[in-house]
Amino acid sequence: MHCRKTAFTLTELLVVIAILAILASLLLPAISRAEDMARKASCINNQKQIIIATLLYSEGNENAYPPRTAGTDLKNPRWPGRLYPITG
Repeated sequence: MHCRKTAFTLTELLVVIAILAILASLLLPAISRAEDMARKASCINNQKQIIIATLLYSEGNENAYPPRTAGTDLKNPRWPGRLYPITG
């Protein structure tokens, strides 16, 4: 009896690569959707934190909300001016 060495043929290797490519193409849209959902969740959380901070500020300052005008000092704008560069 002769022992035959088993190895993959080129056709088998190409079939496996094709199957992996098909599976990868099916996964990429799902990963993209998951990234979009994570980004939305992060934005919603940031908005919630801003609302909570505003309410806490108003509770500690006789129900007055934080000033929202930039004022005359452009080097040190108030909080909306500080948030604007981050939102881009």
